[in-house]
Amino acid sequence: MSVLPQIGSEIFTFFEQNNNFETLQVRKKSGIYGKVNKSSILKYPQRYTGIQVNSSCYINALAFDCDHEDIFRFLDFNMPSPSVTSINKHNGKHHHLYYLKDSIPLDYANIKTSRYLADIYNGMATNLEADRSYSTIITKNFMNPSGFKIYGNLKRYCLSDFSESIKKKSQWNNQLIRDEDTFFSRHIKLFNDLRYRGYSIAKKCDRYDLLYSELNNFANIVNEKFENKIKVKHIVNNVANFCWENRLNFNNKRWNWDGYIKQDKELSFKNRSIKQTIRRRKEMLDKSPLNFKNINL
Repeated sequence: MSVLPQIGSEIFTFFEQNNNFETLQVRKKSGIYGKVNKSSILKYPQRYTGIQVNSSCYINALAFDCDHEDIFRFLDFNMPSPSVTSINKHNGKHHHLYYLKDSIPLDYANIKTSRYLADIYNGMATNLEADRSYSTIITKNFMNPSGFKIYGNLKRYCLSDFSESIKKKSQWNNQLIRDEDTFFSRHIKLFNDLRYRGYSIAKKCDRYDLLYSELNNFANIVNEKFENKIKVKHIVNNVANFCWENRLNFNNKRWNWDGYIKQDKELSFKNRSIKQTIRRRKEMLDKSPLNFKNINL
């Protein structure tokens, strides 16, 4: 894989320098989502199968979720080599990451940049046969070699480096690309903003009509800022219904701001401490030269 060289320990330095979050969303090996400090990921990367690279407000990397085994498809369209490619060892499915030199804010005031970003992402996702509705927030943990094969050139790019993905629309097989399908669209941006607002309102609200009214007013105010209006009715309905049905979870503080249920804290502090101590001892034993697995026969 000379075009896409394998990455070693240098990936840790790259992550530390280019990931702008001190606290990150993660997906643990158990499948449970949570938040941890960046230092924890660097120290115990094997604990996590997914890590955060973007947020709903900032894009640090163009991330693509490819549910096929053709990792070199980018060569067919003369696209740059990915900064990082994480390949599932079991099925060959992979994530391509193109890290950007400068983070891009996603806000309504920066609509031209967001639209340009969406056009680029649509073109690249189509060329790579990637999922255009992928949120791009959590990617495969490229610092966990036990779960993934890691390749890439560790370069950072400007958006202009991907301009060819917009120009070569003739290679998209005449497939209709809609801006509404991508994570960078106004529809999904409004959906994310509404659900964050809805979580806060639902915890204090005792009437569905008040919750719906608050969300609907906010959606219409945002929509009025644009010459081309989008349909907000279904977005408001979905968010309002979801927030109303889960309002008790919000009140019990079991719901995270990013939309996932926290792990139940049934264990006491003492029991959790014991559990963590056992886990650390096991990790130390696994790394010990006395471990049978580490003995070369």
